[in-house]
Amino acid sequence: ILSPTIGRDDQNGLDIKLPEYLNLATNYDATLTPRWRSKRGLMVDSEFRYMTGNSRGIFTGTYLPNDDISGRDRSFVSFQDVTTFSRHWYGSANINHVSDVDYFADFGDSIAATSISLINSTVGMYGRGKYWSASLTAEQWQIANSQVRPGDEPYRRLPRLQAAANRPLTHWLEAGLTGEMVRFSHETRDAGGSRFDIQPYLRAPLSGGAWFLTPQIAWRYTRYSLEDSLAPASGDTTLSRSLPVMSLDAGAFFERNYD
Repeated sequence: ILSPTIGRDDQNGLDIKLPEYLNLATNYDATLTPRWRSKRGLMVDSEFRYMTGNSRGIFTGTYLPNDDISGRDRSFVSFQDVTTFSRHWYGSANINHVSDVDYFADFGDSIAATSISLINSTVGMYGRGKYWSASLTAEQWQIANSQVRPGDEPYRRLPRLQAAANRPLTHWLEAGLTGEMVRFSHETRDAGGSRFDIQPYLRAPLSGGAWFLTPQIAWRYTRYSLEDSLAPASGDTTLSRSLPVMSLDAGAFFERNYD
């Protein structure tokens, strides 16, 4: 049994927490925290952590049955995990769900918590090698603040494929490619589409002990396939662009020793 916490505020009344730590095994444990709020009722906070040879993660959740003020069940659930599959590939999950838009305003313990307006959930597979990287992800958003109107949350990206490759040609010249394919949709706007974006490039990373200079030339092609409700006034549901891109990145470092 860990040290209890006692507090009070006008919105929730007397707030008493009594955490209990459970050392279940060498590679996983849990903490259960009964929490009584005099104006709302008995709430339970929980946390479960685990580690294996390839995975590590944490599950947290809170539950308040039949809130005495709102008259409904209140809860928040979060799951985070990172699992290694091979030398080059790993999976990651960050899943969050809240019962209602007023949860953080009512139960947040800090200004940062009470000001949360959107929560994000993402799952994906990620890979990386010597000259390449790639990912396949899915992402969605949930409104967590009553000041945000339904429909104002970002579009879901289900799925999103990204890839990049870069290879030196000489000691001062590199060739590379970045690309993305994504399907986006919205829960309430009944509209969506897909986007394909690719950019091959050549760059010359020049540098010295106190400076760097990287000129780059590229060609970028982007293509949108939109549902009718997202199409522009012209009615075109397929839009594309193709254009050259030139950039110059430069900098210098100024350092001195201090005794």
